[in-house]
Amino acid sequence: MSIFVLVIGILGAYVVVQFPLYYTSISISQLTASYLAQEGAEIVRNIRDTNLIINPGDWDNWLITSKGADCEAPEFCETDYNHPALVSRSGSANFLKIDSNNFYNYEIGNTSKFTRKITITPDGSEKLKISVIVYWYEKGQDRQFEVREDLYKWRD
Repeated sequence: MSIFVLVIGILGAYVVVQFPLYYTSISISQLTASYLAQEGAEIVRNIRDTNLIINPGDWDNWLITSKGADCEAPEFCETDYNHPALVSRSGSANFLKIDSNNFYNYEIGNTSKFTRKITITPDGSEKLKISVIVYWYEKGQDRQFEVREDLYKWRD
């Protein structure tokens, strides 16, 4: 009888410990995905701001089809902090890699579980709709985190 009670106690403790570990792992991945999505939006914003400083008339240069990268659905773009330019893609997204300094990029390091798609859709002549979705697979499920943003031509 005492062995039975001991086994039940150990199994109960095991379940209590495993439950938070399961959700901690998911929470860490969601936080990482949110940072990667925000980084993608920030790079697009940086391209817009640089364009506005250099030539306000071409504020959306390399952000829409007629001026460079084709980031309109079903096409999408990829970028990372090392190369703040958009690369047009179709089909499957590349997995981001994580380097020895824990920075995510597409060139060096170990392949991570995350992919990132940036979609830019024109909405009038002075507005772009940005969608950055980070995808990953964890604990038997496909997961994603999305950031949406509107960018405007803020300078004439």
